[in-house]
Amino acid sequence: MSTTRITIDPEDPESLPEGRVDHAVLDGTTEADLVSQQREDDAEAMRDSARSAGLKVPNAETRRAMAECEEMMRQGTARFASAEELFAELERADDQ
Repeated sequence: MSTTRITIDPEDPESLPEGRVDHAVLDGTTEADLVSQQREDDAEAMRDSARSAGLKVPNAETRRAMAECEEMMRQGTARFASAEELFAELERADDQ
């Protein structure tokens, strides 16, 4: 695949290129590709944000917990039905 650069003038329809479009190349991105790229972008944004704010990147345990949470949200299998249940569990864990 190659990139072709063109210059168009929105006021001049004659400057718009004509030709055929290879739809297989035009839209070869899958949903999985989009999800993967979004995760990479999110991770990069987190690293950039941490650097600019002087924060550290989450440790391995925190990253595992974040991944677990994302997976539960994706599958719709949250352990708590409400925020109140979540906070009650956190209070119980804190008392131990």
